Amino acid sequence: MMTEATTYTIVCHRESGALLACVPDSEDWREAVRRDMEIIGEDMPADHEIEIHTGCILADEYDDYDRVVYVGSVDVGTLSDVAGRPYRYAIRP
Repeated sequence: MMTEATTYTIVCHRESGALLACVPDSEDWREAVRRDMEIIGEDMPADHEIEIHTGCILADEYDDYDRVVYVGSVDVGTLSDVAGRPYRYAIRP
């Protein structure tokens, strides 16, 4: 029996590309963004200032047929799963 991979919601700032949240699809991404914005003393971005990608799989590589929706880096933010393992890409197969 195969277990299904956890899918993630990726939230990015539209203009800068900065990662605002990487949470399992089952979690509240708004709360994750709000919490992080509070920590750094910034206001919650307006809906038109963000891009939301649901159903993403975190990966270190991808195939030609995958759609890469986010590439993590130290400049814009690194992706990590619930266990804290870092990943390079958020993809939609």
